[in-house]
Amino acid sequence: MATKVLPKASIVVKTTATPISSNFELTTADSAKAVDLEKSIIPATLKTSDQTSTQQVSATGQQNNGDKASGSVTMSAQDCSAPFNTPADVPSGAGLSTNGLTYITQAKTSFTISGASGSCVNYSATSSTAIKAQSGGSNYNVASAAFTVAGRPDVSATGSASGGTDNIAKVVSQNDIDEAKKKITSQSSDEFSKNFQKQLSEQGFYLISSTLKIGEAAVTASPDVGQPASTVNVNIKITHSIVALKKDELKQIVADKLKKQIDTSRQQILDNDLLKNVTNTVQSQTSPANMTLSVTAEASATPNIDTEGIKRQAVGLKKGDIRNFIGQLPGVKDVDVNMSPFWVSKAPNNPAKIQVTLQQVNDVDANQ
Repeated sequence: MATKVLPKASIVVKTTATPISSNFELTTADSAKAVDLEKSIIPATLKTSDQTSTQQVSATGQQNNGDKASGSVTMSAQDCSAPFNTPADVPSGAGLSTNGLTYITQAKTSFTISGASGSCVNYSATSSTAIKAQSGGSNYNVASAAFTVAGRPDVSATGSASGGTDNIAKVVSQNDIDEAKKKITSQSSDEFSKNFQKQLSEQGFYLISSTLKIGEAAVTASPDVGQPASTVNVNIKITHSIVALKKDELKQIVADKLKKQIDTSRQQILDNDLLKNVTNTVQSQTSPANMTLSVTAEASATPNIDTEGIKRQAVGLKKGDIRNFIGQLPGVKDVDVNMSPFWVSKAPNNPAKIQVTLQQVNDVDANQ
């Protein structure tokens, strides 16, 4: 028994596409509950995401835990300006240095007149002053060294220190922390930011790219700097933020603005993605999610074609007749008609068996 094949018709209507655009100001507000088309206000949200990462690195710092050298110095001073006042005391805890090494005085030092040199009066300490090295190490052992006194350019000192020993321990250095931070915050931070924005876009958000901010890295280390260790765990948190609008809400505003550029009784906007050709610039910003944007939206308008009406009128017509009546519609550049099976010469009598597709073309495409 033969199978009956039902005829079908496919009609492609090629129409001219007219470029249209709209420039407008848009206010974003985190307090807005819905789109306000009249005032061009749209709800906005500041989206944030924390990038966290842990890096373990070797500790490279060194700390000398040996004994601190101790000794004494003799201080002196000179005053060459009348009225020749006795120098102020050097307090206990003052810093003395020689060859880049620092020592701390262990007692207060007072001065008395010891003689004169020309027009200057010389002063000597009433007694020698005990000192102790700031850190352990044999390099603090010095003999007959000249010292400078912190904050006292009028005072000089000479003396010696001994008893310093070496006991080198490995500790966490600031450089260890900085190197770990570099490893985490370079390529990984860029990758995280891209994924963060991709996820928001997939969730239906339009992102104001110029508001993207990558915060300073908050760094914690265990053990901390200066603590003995062979390795250190460095934890870093970086907050990424960006202002987001709901795509559907922005499309409402863009569609409203673009429709005002056309005669909706004669034209329609067929662009499937109205946000594809939307650009924005931040004009002013009062808080992260509250700002005024300058927006440019571009799209294409085509003639308002009644596809259902075409189906009804094409019923039972031959290819040439279909091309003729559709070709007379405003804005139509070309018409393609295909029947199936191949021996069918007329469109089906049932409009449901007729498919009409609108296709935008420019003048160059239509004339080729």
